[in-house]
Amino acid sequence: RLPVPALMAAAMVPFLFNTSCTIDGGNIAATLAGEFSFTLALALALACLGVVAASLRTGRLGWLAAALFCVTLLSHVVPALFAAAGAALLLAFHPDRRGGPAGAGRWHGRLRRVVLAYARPFRVLVAIGVVGALLAAFWLVPFAAYLRYSSSMGYGRVTGFQANFLPASAEVAVQALGVVGALFAVVRRQRVAVVLAVLAAGSVGGFFLLPSGLVYNARWLPFWFVTTALLAAYGVAEAAALGVRLVPRAEGRHRTATALAGAVVAVGLTASFLGALPVGNVGASSRSFVPDWVAWNYSGYQAKPGWPQFKALVAMLERVARVHGCGRLDYEYSPNTTNAFGSTLVPMSFPLWTNGCIQSEEGVYYESSTSTDFHFLDQSELSLDASNPVVGIPYQGLDVADGIRHLQLTGVKYFLASSPTVEAQAAADPSLVEVASSPESASVADRASRSPVPPKSSTYSFVLYELRNAPLVEGLRYDPVVETGMSKTLWRSTAIAWYQDEAAWPVPITPGGPPSWPRVRPGSLVRPASARPVPANRISAVRTGRASISFRVARLHTPVLVKIPYFPNWHAQGAQGPWRATPNLMVVVPTSHHVVLTYGSTPVTTAGDAIALVGLALVVLGAAAWLMGTRRSPGRAMRRG
Repeated sequence: RLPVPALMAAAMVPFLFNTSCTIDGGNIAATLAGEFSFTLALALALACLGVVAASLRTGRLGWLAAALFCVTLLSHVVPALFAAAGAALLLAFHPDRRGGPAGAGRWHGRLRRVVLAYARPFRVLVAIGVVGALLAAFWLVPFAAYLRYSSSMGYGRVTGFQANFLPASAEVAVQALGVVGALFAVVRRQRVAVVLAVLAAGSVGGFFLLPSGLVYNARWLPFWFVTTALLAAYGVAEAAALGVRLVPRAEGRHRTATALAGAVVAVGLTASFLGALPVGNVGASSRSFVPDWVAWNYSGYQAKPGWPQFKALVAMLERVARVHGCGRLDYEYSPNTTNAFGSTLVPMSFPLWTNGCIQSEEGVYYESSTSTDFHFLDQSELSLDASNPVVGIPYQGLDVADGIRHLQLTGVKYFLASSPTVEAQAAADPSLVEVASSPESASVADRASRSPVPPKSSTYSFVLYELRNAPLVEGLRYDPVVETGMSKTLWRSTAIAWYQDEAAWPVPITPGGPPSWPRVRPGSLVRPASARPVPANRISAVRTGRASISFRVARLHTPVLVKIPYFPNWHAQGAQGPWRATPNLMVVVPTSHHVVLTYGSTPVTTAGDAIALVGLALVVLGAAAWLMGTRRSPGRAMRRG
């Protein structure tokens, strides 16, 4: 009832300016850190729950609830799980009281009444979930089918209740009001508020009890903060209304005004705790960092201290590409290539600045490709200050020569160094040819962030090298070995072991292939002495496009390694395959002298598209029926819809 909805909207202000969660999603700080999709999904999830509640009550607008669930799911899976849990709780606490006669006083009569009470809302909720999932099938079906081709950063569990759920005085004030709201909800049996209380408790349970595998356990924290903020608004309204009822001759408008005033005060104090308002900052130790983050993010590349160097670097890449051709680039991870330009991820943008010609080896979302592990293994050997973000893989120390051999293995064309130590090792490597360098600049260089020695100011320059003997397509000297039945975990561990054992490189491992290829025990590494040699093949006329690669071969029926990350959407013309090959490349067997690989649809993606069309048709039909109903009876639609 009013004014609770308006107060709940106002309560989102302190949630948005919450500064305790800076990466988990939902608030402004997390969005500035890159969690755009989670924040969007959380807003959509709340809208979805509101429409679900209306649909359970009236039986209408199910098509809109399904559409909102779909777009929530497409934005981020975790808030979609939150929406699904909330919808199930709304059903559990919302039986249809019109659901049939009471029957006899016996247990079976009472059971029949309960079943009939839940029958209609249950059908409504199932329809919403099914249609929403059908609508998202164009993404959901391939996601489920191809999840084994994704990677995991291996994040460890976050622990500690107080540090995460009660992190600062401002948040504690919100949660204290949230407890008041939860108590009022139970006493007054207000189902939406009770659902919020259960969801708040569920977020705590998810954080501590659910396995931190596919869902990083800190992902449940935003739901705690959003539900307790909503409960705080409800608690303030109920407490104010209770206080007004104690005043003689108080009227309804006074109750509403008092509740609104109390909520405004609560929101204002909470926002000032967080530094979101230019007033006292009661209990805050310092001003909020959010305005500084906003200024940093939206001032643009040109306002960053490293803009002159970055502009010169991009110009250098473009000049080199015109002479030596396009290709993939890996780089030394250091403050010189990250912080000064505005972000640790700026080198991912090289394709943007070079019109797709220079393709950053790090230009994939970390958890979307099984190539991620191998990129960071390479970077650990090519950097003084490697980030090493993937947990649990065998990183090596600085060894430029070994790192360059790994880049040759995967078809990387260029390497960019930016510290004197790495440049010295690169200059001594006969596999590298210096093709360009930038003028020297003063910056942090040649130091390790984990060293206790403070950073020193030095001069540095970017040096760009081209790799010799790093073809994008290469004829194999031995037949690959087939190891069938490997799980995602076993494939990953085997591929990493293969990648770290240079003696095994001539014999790639695949999960499938022609009957003539040798079959070995899963998890095995095969050396050339135990492999079957094949005649040499000459590759020529290699051409790459936005979603294709073509080449010519001199010999047919001889395996060829294509050094592009494998995915089931790749199709070969003029060859058998492609098959996935260690570490995450492709191998084909040419049946024609001209081979073309293109990235397109698969039966899985086609099936997902077809299912989504069914869901879209159901949503359109539902929307049309609702629209026709509003035209026939606008007054009734306004009351019920």
